Amino acid sequence: MVLSKQSWRIVAFWGVVASVAPYAVVKIAWLAGSQVGMRPGTGVGEMDTPRFVIGNILTTGLDLSAVVLALALIQPWGRRLPAWSVIVVAGAATGLLAPILIGVPLGSALQLAIEGSVTSGGEGNLEGWMFAIIYGGFGLMAVVLAILLALYADDRWGDLIATGPRPPAHAVVTVFCGIGMLWFAAAMAYWGVFGPGTTGPAAMSSVAQRTVLIVTALAAAGGFLAPLLARGSASRALPAALVTWIGCATTALQGPTGLLLAHDGQVSPIGVALAAVATPSAIVYGLAVLSSTLRRYRQASEKAGRIAPAANR
Repeated sequence: MVLSKQSWRIVAFWGVVASVAPYAVVKIAWLAGSQVGMRPGTGVGEMDTPRFVIGNILTTGLDLSAVVLALALIQPWGRRLPAWSVIVVAGAATGLLAPILIGVPLGSALQLAIEGSVTSGGEGNLEGWMFAIIYGGFGLMAVVLAILLALYADDRWGDLIATGPRPPAHAVVTVFCGIGMLWFAAAMAYWGVFGPGTTGPAAMSSVAQRTVLIVTALAAAGGFLAPLLARGSASRALPAALVTWIGCATTALQGPTGLLLAHDGQVSPIGVALAAVATPSAIVYGLAVLSSTLRRYRQASEKAGRIAPAANR
């Protein structure tokens, strides 16, 4: 049986609710003083510190906001929201979840094959089953939100997306943003292959976590290169648009996220520098690509005698 678009929306929405529940319940339990799913170690001793309490409150709020986003993507009023608000929220969700969706299943399978177990690596404070529940929930959330975003974007901006991403109009933007995004990609790839050591993100030393770093690197590089390589090809338009979206969102979000969630508050100076350069580079590059794509779409629409949509449609 082939599901209709509306059926997919309903199924995906409840999938978001189901994916949010385990993480939210665990975080609320931790805030209440429980140590469920925690191994004896440094993580347990620090659960009552202001950093952990604030972090748990913030991440619980972000988790629950996924339900609000999902609701907006399936309701008629969501189509009337300003484009920038949808792009910001959806971009944040994409940047946070895409590396997990792709990297954790692959990395966990590799780690299980190599080491015979899946743990949180050097962090050492999550039981294996808790690691699986939390990141499994993130993976499910990423899948169902991706379905909702794809349906929403196709309904609202399908013609624009089908034109494919266009490189920035000014070469200087491409060059400077490329330096920031590719530097970020190179650092993530290095730490993913050789381990974080003393310069990379603390506690990201397990095979599963390092795979996430490699996926992040590939996303950043792909996000920069996709508009340059698509070259207006109809067959490459949709894949290039998807890669550009994921790459720019991932590059913009992963640097600051790594700093906020740094294990034991250990912030790497190189990590700070990466985030300070990569995040604005990805944002500027993404906006420049969007501007060029909109310009090209308007030109094609006018030539074909159609009325192009407003930028905030």
